[in-house]
Amino acid sequence: MSEATTLPIADLRRLVRYEAETGLLFSAETGIRVLARMNSNGYFCGEISGRKLLAHRAAWAIVHGSWPTVIDHINRVKTDNRLCNLREASWSQNALNSVRGSGRSPFRGVAYLPSKDRWVARFQDAYLGCFATEMEAAIAYDATARIRGLPVDLLNFQNETHTEHVKCPVKRSYDQWKAKRLSR
Repeated sequence: MSEATTLPIADLRRLVRYEAETGLLFSAETGIRVLARMNSNGYFCGEISGRKLLAHRAAWAIVHGSWPTVIDHINRVKTDNRLCNLREASWSQNALNSVRGSGRSPFRGVAYLPSKDRWVARFQDAYLGCFATEMEAAIAYDATARIRGLPVDLLNFQNETHTEHVKCPVKRSYDQWKAKRLSR
């Protein structure tokens, strides 16, 4: 959405009141909730002064005074527009934090393998193995991601340290893994 097609921020701030704790937007005049219709992609949206807006982008603009290029919902819940759940991101950061398509796990790096009735974990181009549960596969992904230095906010379990309790197929460093892979 370009600056030319969006509502000027001064007008937005005059017309809309944003509650950062709840993530809800209200008409400044009537107090009625605005930008509360869900679009086909699962985001709250609506019209303000004849301009179509997404609620999370409007919330960001009201608080920060500029229209963002990309906004990421940290917890991956598209309808959670609390300020603590929104961050400006690059396209690639947003893609890393997206929920994958149907038939796959909501955990990053995890997919179901129906032929083996097992969960498969992968990190980038590395196969981490098959696991009996989706949780074990997600933990294996996180263990590998930590070894390779992925930022904590891109892990499946940011505030937890499950990785010490589950046997992980990848306990070696990235350099050791790369050397073994290249020697094949």
